[in-house]
Amino acid sequence: MLENSIQMICYKNIPAGRFLQVSGLNYTFSIDKSTEISGDNPKPATAKLLKVTLSDGSAIEKEKTYRIAVNNYMCGSKGYTDGGDDYTMLNVFDDSVPKADGAKLIKDTGKTYAEAVIEYFHNHDNENIHPVLEKRITVQEAER
Repeated sequence: MLENSIQMICYKNIPAGRFLQVSGLNYTFSIDKSTEISGDNPKPATAKLLKVTLSDGSAIEKEKTYRIAVNNYMCGSKGYTDGGDDYTMLNVFDDSVPKADGAKLIKDTGKTYAEAVIEYFHNHDNENIHPVLEKRITVQEAER
């Protein structure tokens, strides 16, 4: 998922909206800005995933199962030809795309992203927000 997330990133523009914001893990990737092409046929800069850890700094264990929360769009509810941002590894809805190993739907709330955000703030309207910079995503410029 993280590799898919960084494959369309550009410094000057972002031609696809697939860049993930994450919680519960940290990751570092490199980007080679010199490979980006702007204009009529844009090409994203070359990006490479370098390191991924859980938020406490511990390694991700390949044998372990992790639960993630994503919207139904990324899981193929509208298919992958016109949606899903190519996150086919999360497919649980689209029968035209092979199902991902181990991916299963635990709960579909049926809510849109906007509805979920509105509900969250409605349920937490008396809480103060204290944002902090967590440095979950680190970008390194690629060496040439």
